[in-house]
Amino acid sequence: MPCTNVTVLSNTELTCKTSAHDPGLVSVTVMIGSEIATLVAVPDPNGDGKMPILDSQGRSIGGFLYLDDLFIEVGSDDVVDLSISPSAPFDEAPLVVVVATNNPGGYTLSIESKGANLVCADNPSLVIPSTAVNTIGFGTWGYQVGTSTTANGWAATPTTMTQIAYNDQPVDPENTQVNFAVRDGNPIPLSPRCGKYVQDVIHTAIANM
Repeated sequence: MPCTNVTVLSNTELTCKTSAHDPGLVSVTVMIGSEIATLVAVPDPNGDGKMPILDSQGRSIGGFLYLDDLFIEVGSDDVVDLSISPSAPFDEAPLVVVVATNNPGGYTLSIESKGANLVCADNPSLVIPSTAVNTIGFGTWGYQVGTSTTANGWAATPTTMTQIAYNDQPVDPENTQVNFAVRDGNPIPLSPRCGKYVQDVIHTAIANM
């Protein structure tokens, strides 16, 4: 796969970025004019994150690839349960996303919903849209980032990757709390029409270049 966003850091070091691929080591092909060299990183022999680079004949060329670790965990439970009824029309609950990395450039954390609506598990035609703008209005749901929630800090859950946290330094486990909330309809409640509304929300951590 091509490696783009190439940045030359020195006479002996450069960085670039590939598209997503399966975890594990990969071979690197470098083209200089008409010359092509295939470089192979061998597993980290000393446990220091430095992987010697060999040419296609197994000969060391004197360089290293640096292995950065990136860890993400969605709390102890990756399910957020919200309960509403005509007598208790509003509910909110937090989800804690934990990220750790030794990457010198830190990380970026994003959120993305697979759909804009909470969808009835038994009848997909019944939905609760995510149209929150500052507040959670009647018959909608949304999210807010922070260790505590405020009445006017809510937003519609995005359906494309949207940054919610950023750190430009290596971090030990760092928590980002994401709060979700839903409000029943008024004057016609939505809760009696469906016993369970569901939606998948994805959190993605990317090592910064």
